[in-house]
Amino acid sequence: MSRRSRTLSTKSSPLDLRNHGRSPHSDILDYDVMVADVREFMEQQARCVASMLLGHSLGGKAVMQFAIDYSEQVDRLVIVDYTRRSPTNPLSAIY
Repeated sequence: MSRRSRTLSTKSSPLDLRNHGRSPHSDILDYDVMVADVREFMEQQARCVASMLLGHSLGGKAVMQFAIDYSEQVDRLVIVDYTRRSPTNPLSAIY
């Protein structure tokens, strides 16, 4: 838990998207799969209340789509420096 989280009496739980950070490598990388990964992570964390999600770059788009699909689980959304390109089609601008 970060020092800021303790100050605010909140719990922070970082998640690396697949093929990023400490997450395992996968040949499948699209927003549907990343949203499913976020949902599974939220279920594992036993989140009973809506949470604030922060997404950076590609993670920003993943949490935006998660918020669209599962709005009841999202209280706040913070998007930082998101990418404008699709991971499966780098020439197509989405969102």
